[in-house]
Amino acid sequence: MEVKRGRGRPRTRFYFSDIEEEAMARYLATEDINERNAIYNECLRYALDKLVECILGFLAKNRGGQREILGTETYDFIHKDTLGHLTSVEHKFEQGRIGKNGTVTKAFSYYGTICKNYVLGLIIARGKALKKAYDYDNFMIGVDKNTSLSYEMDHVHYEPSELITEAKKEIENELTKNHEMHGIYLTENEEKVGIALIYILDNWQNLIDVETSNKFYKTILLSHLRELTLLQSKDIRLSLVRFKGIYKAMIDKRISCGLM
Repeated sequence: MEVKRGRGRPRTRFYFSDIEEEAMARYLATEDINERNAIYNECLRYALDKLVECILGFLAKNRGGQREILGTETYDFIHKDTLGHLTSVEHKFEQGRIGKNGTVTKAFSYYGTICKNYVLGLIIARGKALKKAYDYDNFMIGVDKNTSLSYEMDHVHYEPSELITEAKKEIENELTKNHEMHGIYLTENEEKVGIALIYILDNWQNLIDVETSNKFYKTILLSHLRELTLLQSKDIRLSLVRFKGIYKAMIDKRISCGLM
């Protein structure tokens, strides 16, 4: 919270007050990307950063300290990852929604719950991964020396650039079909997302930092898609379903042909 000084006793102002609640309502209501960015940077960035920080601090305190909650990952990594997840589901908040206790749900409470559940999910998933790794290590003792449990596999070499080129070609084919069918093959949003995907595939080396962790790629790409299409996150995800199916079919074909 912030302390405001004046005459008499100091007054405190929480980082997520009615001012931020009202700003969040305006942020979710507008479809103007420039207005959304202005509201976020001026009113919401600090509040949401602080919200995630407090959730991490609370969980760390109740789970034996920071080392327990973070494991081998840095605090900054967990903070950015949680904030990125929050950004991807922010549109699901319904202004004026009545909660189970009969009161109006606040954005602060709603987003706080999302962050807490997400971080708890990370902790549970890490625990399961460590258990699997332990069981696997015990099982694999001596297996590498048993020739009856091994086989040789031809080395297949492929370049990531080949996948990018092929994926771009498949998307271009979809856009061509849509043009030939006078816009009835794809929805308007799907066409926008398809055009944006081609731009990203052409310029991915400039748009994505190669040093960035793979876990941040989804958030980075979603941000670029929002800027290029001016669509909300939920509309982008719906439009991506078609292109995800195309990509899966492309990968399955490569695997069946022994190319991967």
